[in-house]
Amino acid sequence: MGAPAANVFSFLHGFGNGILTIAKGTLPLAIFGARDYGLRLGLLMAPARFAQALSPLAFAFLIERFADGALFLSCALGLLAFAMLSLLNHLTTRNPV
Repeated sequence: MGAPAANVFSFLHGFGNGILTIAKGTLPLAIFGARDYGLRLGLLMAPARFAQALSPLAFAFLIERFADGALFLSCALGLLAFAMLSLLNHLTTRNPV
């Protein structure tokens, strides 16, 4: 679609980032409560921060080592994550807590 879709993409990308920020802050509060909220949030976010920091290096290594295979691995991981989230959605709607 090119340049005409840039505004729509920018809006949707910003909207998604905003929702993600709100969810990261409010979901642990709703699940675990306010007691030790900062500590709990830090413990939950630490692995994600390390993964975010190491992922460019790991992907560069994969590109250097496997070339186009890195793209297929990336697609496979995305599809696996989608499948796991779909399974989680299916399990939670079938057996509500």
